[in-house]
Amino acid sequence: MIVALVIAVFVYLRADQWALSFMEQALYISFFISFALAFYLFSQVFPLPPRQNQKKQWFVAANIITALIFLSFTLFFQQQLTSEDRILLDPVITTARIYRVDPEGYRKHRKIYYTFDYLDQKHQGVQSEIHQSHRIGDTVQVVFSERNPEANKLID
Repeated sequence: MIVALVIAVFVYLRADQWALSFMEQALYISFFISFALAFYLFSQVFPLPPRQNQKKQWFVAANIITALIFLSFTLFFQQQLTSEDRILLDPVITTARIYRVDPEGYRKHRKIYYTFDYLDQKHQGVQSEIHQSHRIGDTVQVVFSERNPEANKLID
């Protein structure tokens, strides 16, 4: 319960940095607060009398399901904050250098690994690409989010 409330406060405090709209803030915060409330309500079921073991099993199952939903939403939330759409909010274009090229693998995709500097910090990226023209040492154009340079992709 406390973890869900702490995450809700954390979302509120970091909303400007993550470029969340008011509606996104309200959605995420209400979700985490509703989980905190659900955990609190589940905790009020205990202690159960000895004859109600079957209710205890349902309670444990409900807690596990709630925790799994909470975990899946947390992962979804993290993915949304680093999605490509976030790059469009504050795009920066720079030049990167390819330092590794993986050959075609199991799924017939090559991966290229690149690095670039921004504000005296090195950042890296990886992207699956189809073109055979990229080689180690080549320079490529990269677009990334100014607030989160780890969210980046190549410009073809």
